[in-house]
Amino acid sequence: MQIDRVGIIILISLIIVEHSWCHPASVSTNDWIYTGNMTCNRAYHAASLLANGKVLVTGGSNIAVNWDTVELYDPSTGRWTFTGNMSSIHAGHTASILKNGKILVAGGGTTTAELYDSETGRWTVTGSMKIQRFLHTASVLNSGKVLVVGGLDTSRSAELYDPVTGRWAEAASLNYDRQYHTATVLADGRVLVVGGYEKSAEIYDPSTGRWTLTGDLEETRQLHTAILLKDGKVLVAGGFGQTVEYPTSTDIYDPTTNNWTRTDDRVVVGLMLKMGLLHDGRVIAAGGQFLDPEKKLRSPSQGAFIYDPSTGHWTDISFMHTYRSDHTLTVLSDGRALVVGGMDMYATFSAELYDPTKS
Repeated sequence: MQIDRVGIIILISLIIVEHSWCHPASVSTNDWIYTGNMTCNRAYHAASLLANGKVLVTGGSNIAVNWDTVELYDPSTGRWTFTGNMSSIHAGHTASILKNGKILVAGGGTTTAELYDSETGRWTVTGSMKIQRFLHTASVLNSGKVLVVGGLDTSRSAELYDPVTGRWAEAASLNYDRQYHTATVLADGRVLVVGGYEKSAEIYDPSTGRWTLTGDLEETRQLHTAILLKDGKVLVAGGFGQTVEYPTSTDIYDPTTNNWTRTDDRVVVGLMLKMGLLHDGRVIAAGGQFLDPEKKLRSPSQGAFIYDPSTGHWTDISFMHTYRSDHTLTVLSDGRALVVGGMDMYATFSAELYDPTKS
């Protein structure tokens, strides 16, 4: 099964680039600075900010090998250390921070799920999902349960994980198939699921267990990204469309009106673009894949941008040092943004930091 998933990863990446992927370890020529390298080169991994301020990076793939290894990043030292290995290989999985502080890792070409205890550094196996999932979404509900939606093999199915019992139960099916979609927990506890070969969006209400369609996007999106803003609205950017192959527009969903609006039509593009909410309410976006018009193929990006909800506009910031797709972006407790791994020509070991107070 893992061989099949590696094949899928290669098909999704389609990264054939000519630029150099090597770099010195201590370069800081712009607003981005390199920090310590991981021990394993990773893409399709997951990153979780722990209560102690460290970042847990789990699994992933370097295309040749899928990983069961786990590393911890310490922002105070800039160094990575191994912590206990997972019991299974996970790539294209989810990692959810539960209400009790444990991390639930689920799926990634498998049904298996396991829990990480940051106090002991140990992993324990928990109940398996009903079906295999890859590039699905997982949302922690106000009840503490975790809603898992879609994935490559699962179309419109959903499941609920109960941390008290360690068991999974089927949830109501979505109205449409969802692959390469996003799921965002709204301020009122409902879950907004957007796109995935569709321009439609729907909302899961935990109080009723039902899905309800909401307004459509103007363009289909898949492999996009979404984030909850401080005002309760949802920002959707990047991805791949049908009539517009690489949408440059940004869509905003307002749950109070149930309407979508379009903002700042500019070059914030990329499949698997990553975003993070900065402490001042702005949004940082970095990396992803874009279509190189000269080479006529997809290439990873060094691009990075800041979105200001007060103006509705994006601003370019300095390029990252490394081209990255299928990476992670985590806003640290001190407000800096940590970008980890991803695909350059190959899966990279590197990580870099952006300090929004210096720009």
